[in-house]
Amino acid sequence: MNNVKLGIKGKFVSLALALLLIVAAFIFVFFPQRQERQMSEYLNQKVFVISDMVSFSTTPGVLFDDLKSVENYLNILKSLEEVEFAMVYRAAEKTQFATYNNQKAKQFESNIQQLLEKSGRQSVDLEDVTIALVPMVTETGEAVGRIIVGVTRKNLKHDVQQSRIVAFSVGMIVLILGGLIFVWQTTRMVQPLIHLSQASMNVAQGNMDVEVNTQSNDEVGVLAGAFNFMVANIRSAIEQIKSKNDELTEKNELIEEINLHMRTSIEVGKHIQHAILPDAEEMKHALPNHFVLFKPRDVVSGDFYWFAELGDRVVVAVVDCTGHGVPGAFMSMIGNTLLNELVNQKRIVGPGLILQNLNIAVRMALKQEGDNMLSKAGMDVCLCVIEKERVLFAGAALPLYVVKNGILETIKGSSAHIGGKQKVDMPVYEQHVIEREPGMHIYLTSDGYGDQSNEKVVKFGTKRLRELIQRIHTLPIEEQYRQFDECLKEHQGSEPQRDDITVVGIRLDA
Repeated sequence: MNNVKLGIKGKFVSLALALLLIVAAFIFVFFPQRQERQMSEYLNQKVFVISDMVSFSTTPGVLFDDLKSVENYLNILKSLEEVEFAMVYRAAEKTQFATYNNQKAKQFESNIQQLLEKSGRQSVDLEDVTIALVPMVTETGEAVGRIIVGVTRKNLKHDVQQSRIVAFSVGMIVLILGGLIFVWQTTRMVQPLIHLSQASMNVAQGNMDVEVNTQSNDEVGVLAGAFNFMVANIRSAIEQIKSKNDELTEKNELIEEINLHMRTSIEVGKHIQHAILPDAEEMKHALPNHFVLFKPRDVVSGDFYWFAELGDRVVVAVVDCTGHGVPGAFMSMIGNTLLNELVNQKRIVGPGLILQNLNIAVRMALKQEGDNMLSKAGMDVCLCVIEKERVLFAGAALPLYVVKNGILETIKGSSAHIGGKQKVDMPVYEQHVIEREPGMHIYLTSDGYGDQSNEKVVKFGTKRLRELIQRIHTLPIEEQYRQFDECLKEHQGSEPQRDDITVVGIRLDA
């Protein structure tokens, strides 16, 4: 703020001081010197006038012939206070014919000789005296003599000194008066600006309890009034914002509390959902060479994989429920419960029959009979029953990928879904029989892997999924898992996951 203050005042001060210094220089230097030159010129003229006055009072020719006349002339010069010495020379002579105060004149002998060597009226200004040469001529123009007159400059110096004292006094008065006027006007002009600048800095620092008081009606006064009006509006807006912020803070705290409960509930749901998934050790015992890639989009998943062991049969399924997150998780709980009931309790082992019963059970559980459905949710299923010599497969809108003897085959499931709105009341899910061979691979997957898009909104796609399976199926099962995971990440990049992803790969040995 001090920089602003000095900057504003500095401009006015420098301008005013420059003007005052110019005036003072004119008064202190130029005026006395000019006066001294004028007085010196006046003194020279006075010398010539004195000489002319004496010369006109007598006849030049008679004057220079008569010593008595010359002495009378010199007496006239002596009576003049300014004259310090005088010398009379006849024409063409350099020796004095008559003199007054010759002792004084000898001090300036060299200057006098220089004047005598010149023609016409001449004068020279020295420190203490002005020496003038006046030629004396007759009426016919004949030169009959010369007069040298020395006139003191003491009075001139005194007058110049007095003039300088007067000039200095006047200059000081002007300087003091101008300074007082400047300080008065500067205060009137600058002080409101300083107050306005200080108030602006306070506002910039967040202090809104400021007001600029000014009595002027000029532009500064208008600016101050506009500033006060602006600050009042800002203060009012800040108060309103604070009030709104208080309300938002309360609501945010309430929302945060609700979100905390929701997140806690969802985390609990995640643990519950993971608890119902197949036990890893049991599944590894039944299927020694398998991997599971399970990637929920959210905390909980609408996908789930299911496993059951019935004697020498192993039932494995990948289920993709409608939706994801919490709604999908609810559907996965329903699907898991119904599969346990149908297979583990009712001992239904045919894949097509399992899906038909699952479809009926889901529609009944969600009250999807008739035109007034309460929910249109359903699920897609890829389900296999693995026996010693064969694999039975049935699918509801999901395929099964099988690699035998290095050849990849895609076995499509039925187009009908499980539950939801359907074209026929009781769809049939076709059952496929695949003969087992040593080293045979089967892959069950939801549609989330193939539907995942990259940053250019290009899906991974079924074609690329088939190429991936064809390329890696000969690798160890753990390496296959890593390849599935890395290929997905490489394709996805920074694009967010759009759906739940589940892939189960199984190698069936003899």
